[in-house]
Amino acid sequence: MDCIVEMLANANLDSDLKMLAHGGVVVVVGSRGSIEISPRDLMAKDSSVLGMALGHATSKDWAEIKAALEEGMANGTVRPCVGKVFEGLSAESAIEAHEAVIE
Repeated sequence: MDCIVEMLANANLDSDLKMLAHGGVVVVVGSRGSIEISPRDLMAKDSSVLGMALGHATSKDWAEIKAALEEGMANGTVRPCVGKVFEGLSAESAIEAHEAVIE
């Protein structure tokens, strides 16, 4: 993998590092605790781990993100894979959706 967007780093980061291609990157966007990793997994592939929180994005950043996603979807380089659709905006469906993301 050239890039992994990790939503549960405390459970997956160690195995993510083993799957990275040379020069690959893991972008951590979610974690629920600490994890121990071996720096050798990073060094062996000249890879890196970045932390990202979209809450820090400016309105300019959001506009650039939106434009890049729209262009990627239009030219086929971004191909979303929808595993499940949650109907409605009820508290119950929100709980179900959050549990599905964690799993």
